Amino acid sequence: GSRYLKLVIQMEVSEKEALAELEQLKPRLRDSILDLLTSRSYKDLVELAGKQRLREDIAGRVNNALSKGKITKVYFTDFVIQ
Repeated sequence: GSRYLKLVIQMEVSEKEALAELEQLKPRLRDSILDLLTSRSYKDLVELAGKQRLREDIAGRVNNALSKGKITKVYFTDFVIQ
């Protein structure tokens, strides 16, 4: 069946200059991350290794879009699947 995912992400950046760029890119990044999430199975999202892969993939997508600085860490501050 279908499931509901609520995910809140916080990111650590290497340079303050990246913050303004992240804000400007927010719609594009949200879309990219939503595409990534919908490609994952329930099992991928509940297992610890799957969550770590997801963190890495999110950082990779964001870093590909950034020209100033990079994401050094991705934190899931809220993660609920129903």
